[in-house]
Amino acid sequence: MSNVRRLFIITVIAKGLLGLTQLLTSAALYFGGLEKLPSIAQWLVQRELSEDPNDFLATRILSLANIAPSSDVFLHGLFRTAWPAMSRSTYT
Repeated sequence: MSNVRRLFIITVIAKGLLGLTQLLTSAALYFGGLEKLPSIAQWLVQRELSEDPNDFLATRILSLANIAPSSDVFLHGLFRTAWPAMSRSTYT
């Protein structure tokens, strides 16, 4: 097996794992984690904000945590999970 083919297979597996992670994350948010997201984000960045209240990354995380994710995250994860399965049957 050539190095390019090994790299391709590793990349496809990594994309599948990322898609599965996105599916699980979106399911967790859908089934009750969404209302806890702002408090979790606040807990994650509170130390950084106590040192620098204008920290770009920390304030960005807080603002994004208050925006409810749409079904796009779920669909993106579904596509990333299905794509490796489809490409495996094509390239094996």
